[in-house]
Amino acid sequence: MNYFKYMLLKLLAVPFNERRLEHDFEKLADFLLEPGQDFFLYRDFQSANVMLVDGDPWFIDYQGGRKGAPQYDVASLLYDAKAHVPEESRQRLLEYYIERFCSVSGEKKEEFTGYFTGFSMIRLMQALGAFGFRGLYERKPTFTGSIVPAVILLIQLIDSGKLPVSLPELTQTARAIPGVQIYKDLELEKKTD
Repeated sequence: MNYFKYMLLKLLAVPFNERRLEHDFEKLADFLLEPGQDFFLYRDFQSANVMLVDGDPWFIDYQGGRKGAPQYDVASLLYDAKAHVPEESRQRLLEYYIERFCSVSGEKKEEFTGYFTGFSMIRLMQALGAFGFRGLYERKPTFTGSIVPAVILLIQLIDSGKLPVSLPELTQTARAIPGVQIYKDLELEKKTD
């Protein structure tokens, strides 16, 4: 979350109250620790790390694998800003995943879904921190091009009302991102590409 704060929010010059944002970060982290850490977590489960070989999926770049919450990997894949997954497909794939996962693990669908939004948000925030560092700080255009779609996804998640914990400063800060000039410039570049 600090990566998001320092490498995106500060580089974009988004206004926020540091103390209240840190409070929301702690609240979100505490919430996301509730479901437990008992499942294999790929940790970098994004579209670029899934290869099709003769029609079968192969997963690469899993050296960061460890135990974690089951929502994180599916959130990473379905809310990958570079993949541009349509909302209808995202929901269909999520329902399919939850059904299969819960039938095998015995986990409750409602609990899985409640945490999923939080893990999707934190994964997008981590990705936005990386996009900010690589794109805004290091000036690599392939990363700046992912900022606008990722911010749109983050705001959609916040506006969905599916997160069962209140994060007023994070909400206000995320919604303020599209109003800053650097973001507007990135949006304009995206439209001309």
